[in-house]
Amino acid sequence: MAIRRFGSTLISQGRFDEYMTLLRNSHNSKNPEDVMCRSLISVDWQGHVYDRDFNQMLDLPLGAGSSCGGALRS
Repeated sequence: MAIRRFGSTLISQGRFDEYMTLLRNSHNSKNPEDVMCRSLISVDWQGHVYDRDFNQMLDLPLGAGSSCGGALRS
């Protein structure tokens, strides 16, 4: 998913749909087995903990929308 400034840039260049198609075509259902959020965390300057940097950019702290299936528990 293209978020924030990157997404805005893709839209302004008329490449958003192309990028989303690339993401869909590149999907591999085995990837979640090896995602970073199973062993790493991201912490912002205020101390909020995120299970991955992608969720930090979306302001989804740990437990508020984890995309890692609850791999990290407090």
